[in-house]
Amino acid sequence: MKTMFIALFTVVTLALNVQTTDSVTATFTGYAEGTFYFEDADELTHSFDAMSDAAAKQFDLTTEAFQGKMFKVTYTTASEINEDDEEYEVLSITALELIK
Repeated sequence: MKTMFIALFTVVTLALNVQTTDSVTATFTGYAEGTFYFEDADELTHSFDAMSDAAAKQFDLTTEAFQGKMFKVTYTTASEINEDDEEYEVLSITALELIK
């Protein structure tokens, strides 16, 4: 019974921590209050709450040097629960490729 409970707990935990990876080609429009903003060809704004160390070392988007530049942005989407027990998505940049 204990083994069955541990297995069920593990499955439920894994199911709640689902993380997906996707990419978008968009123009970097700015950085404000810890969020990176990009706009795609359809004028849809994409906001990212975090960036991997590898991507940050490659491109410092906290400065204005890359504003107006187009990137292929690879990112993960993870669901988290806030203090009010409400689910929300966190988008994190995992890789950047400058499009010329």
